[in-house]
Amino acid sequence: MKRLRKNKLLIVGKKPFNEKNKSRMGGVVVHVMRLIEWLGEQGFDYQFYDLSRFRFFSFVRSISNSEVAHLHSSSPYFRLLFAIVCKITNTQSICTYHGDLGRFGKVKNCCDELSIRYVDYPIVLNSRSLSISLSINPKAILLSAYIPPRNKEELDIELKEKISMLRNKYHILLATNAYAMGYDKNGGEIYGIKELVSIVESLPEIGLIISDPSGDYSLFYRDQLPKNIQLITEPHPFVGVLSYVDAFIRNTSTDGDSISIHEALDMGVPVIATDVVDRPKGCTLVGKGNEAMLIKALLAIKPKVGTRSNGQEKENVEIFNFYKENIFN
Repeated sequence: MKRLRKNKLLIVGKKPFNEKNKSRMGGVVVHVMRLIEWLGEQGFDYQFYDLSRFRFFSFVRSISNSEVAHLHSSSPYFRLLFAIVCKITNTQSICTYHGDLGRFGKVKNCCDELSIRYVDYPIVLNSRSLSISLSINPKAILLSAYIPPRNKEELDIELKEKISMLRNKYHILLATNAYAMGYDKNGGEIYGIKELVSIVESLPEIGLIISDPSGDYSLFYRDQLPKNIQLITEPHPFVGVLSYVDAFIRNTSTDGDSISIHEALDMGVPVIATDVVDRPKGCTLVGKGNEAMLIKALLAIKPKVGTRSNGQEKENVEIFNFYKENIFN
């Protein structure tokens, strides 16, 4: 029997369930979508395995039929399963650890340590995670997860009007986002939305837009938000919101390599971010939970002048260069 030719590269991750949900996705899904769009445009030999349709035997078969497999998942359990299957099938493995290593409890952190040991190329997103991973696997590397959007992403007319009305009411307009209302291993709210709402409520000259695709915060506040704060729960590209605001706030207790921060910086939007992980050059850093420091940074924001760009196209994206040097060479 003639043996089938193996695929060069298998991307393992999740796609949105349908086009309507395309804007209701977190940073990992955005990264995966932009990655496979780029691979398709460049005509590279790759296949995609959608984890939202996971079946164990189809998963194993897809990996065994590939020379290289690259996983994008936030689950330590799945990262370990992936590493083991790749070892058994003799498939070269790459795993991007989206998020900060060590942020889980003992069992999940142990799973991550084991998967890092078994994976050929563990990719991490900040220097602290790199230090941890290099002590386990000397082939660990630090790469940014940011891939610029290939096409212009705009808001619909109704949402533009809603944001424009808010823009005209306040001297300074801020934006923040949260994929869902989640909590870290210490019980702290990951995205720091509640803290930010409390602070902005005391600053009536400042408006705040919260991009909340999950609807979690809408359910939590139940129309009890201050008048200078607006939740957006309908599907929308966050880069469209950034074009209206004076600054983007990333008030997280843990993080990976935030796509939203890179998008804001690309568009010339000032960024205020907690110093819980490495941040890109150009961010104003504040201590997590340091309310006085955050208020001082908010009050230092200047109104934007002119219009924002829609972001810059980048030819020198780190993950693409890694593929060209290690897979498609």
